Amino acid sequence: MDTKHQSGERAPIILLGMKTELRRDAGTLSKLFEKGWNCVEYEHGEAMAKEAGCIGYLEVSSERGYGMKEVTDMILQSYGAYNDRFKKKKRCRTQ
Repeated sequence: MDTKHQSGERAPIILLGMKTELRRDAGTLSKLFEKGWNCVEYEHGEAMAKEAGCIGYLEVSSERGYGMKEVTDMILQSYGAYNDRFKKKKRCRTQ
């Protein structure tokens, strides 16, 4: 995945594991098992994020509201750090 700003710098990416409530849902687990699949564990999500060069991995459940504040906080923190790099550069002015 290539996400570059016009300056050539890569935009920060956060990997999200969604619908975490389904890890505890017997019907979902049964369907996954039938297909030979399983739920992604937190540690695996973290490893995937690190391998992909993401700034973080978070898990959320919009149904239960779990993790939403952490996602918002990480977005705001990364946005501020990302934009600070461009504020310091001098811009040309036209008169």
